[in-house]
Order: sequence, then structure tokens, then C-alpha cells
Amino acid sequence: MERINKWILNENNHDVHVAPNGFFEVLRPLCCDKKPGAVMGVDPGAGGGVAVIDGEGSPLYAWGFSPKKTEWETAYVLIAAFRYFAPEEHGNCFMEKVGYMPHDGGKGSFTFGLITGFLRGVLVSSAFEPKSVYPMLWQSRLKCLSRGNKNVTKRKAQQLFPGVKVTHAIADALLIAEYGRRVLASS
Repeated sequence: MERINKWILNENNHDVHVAPNGFFEVLRPLCCDKKPGAVMGVDPGAGGGVAVIDGEGSPLYAWGFSPKKTEWETAYVLIAAFRYFAPEEHGNCFMEKVGYMPHDGGKGSFTFGLITGFLRGVLVSSAFEPKSVYPMLWQSRLKCLSRGNKNVTKRKAQQLFPGVKVTHAIADALLIAEYGRRVLASS
């Protein structure tokens, strides 16, 4: 089957990209894509997500990963975020670094490592240089130590990004991007 990408307009005159498998997303008009100081946050794992905020802290893109997505769809969700970056800003990417979790078991740990490596591979092959950040570091900087309770980080993301419908999938990604924005602003 031939793969064809299509562009259509929705009722708000925003571009809607329909991928070969029917997966789609609403895009902002192309003239508005590249934002100075854009920062990407990646929460790896099947239940994580990716988010991009601009240099002022306004959200530009947020999308959750799903265990039901194929590798192609997962890569597409990540690649769709790249349109907000100028080539010189490819270093503005922060990815959560999580180690082995004993309660996940062997299969869960293997799957998490596989997904994390896949996402890092997509980023690196697209000229991004993801900076690894431990959960304790970004959570303490943003004053939302979760101790494993995802509701803590979701509430913090809702507080910082009131205009976004925050889900568990995108909450950490938004906060990791905000952490990255603050780190870059202070350097």
C-alpha cells in the first residue's frame, strides 16, 4: 500500500495533517511554527508524552504516547513537535532519565528501556541533543515532588498551564519542558 500524507483544513482554518494510517493532529498555521527559545520536554514510556513550550512558557504542543500506537505513530507524535524549532535550537530538548523500577518486573523494565531508546534514537537522528534530567531534579526545582503520585505533577501542570487540558500523559512532559526553559533562562 502506498503511503500518502494529506493536508486538509478544519472548520477553524487550521491545518489538519492526516498520516497514512489515519492518525491526525491539528497544526497551527505554518507561519506561526518556529518560536524563539522553544523547549521540548519528553516523558519517556508508553504512558508518557512530549510537550513544547516557547521561551515565555506558553505551551505550543503537547501529545501523549500510548501503548496502542505503533512505532511509526509514536515517532510521528515526536517528529510533529520538531516544527517549532529553528536548527540552532535543537539542543533545547530535555528528557526524563528514569532508572530500573523493581516493581515493574523484567518485562516492564525491558519495554520501558526499549521505548526510551527508541525515542532517544528518533531525537538524535533528527539532530536533537536530549539532555537527561532525573525526576527528583525537575520536580524539586518546580516544587512538585510526586513520590510516584502522578496527581501531584498533574496538579502542578494545571497550575502552570491553565489553558491546556492536562492529562497524566502530558503533565510530566509539560513540566520537564518548563524545567528546561528555566534552566536555559538562568544560564
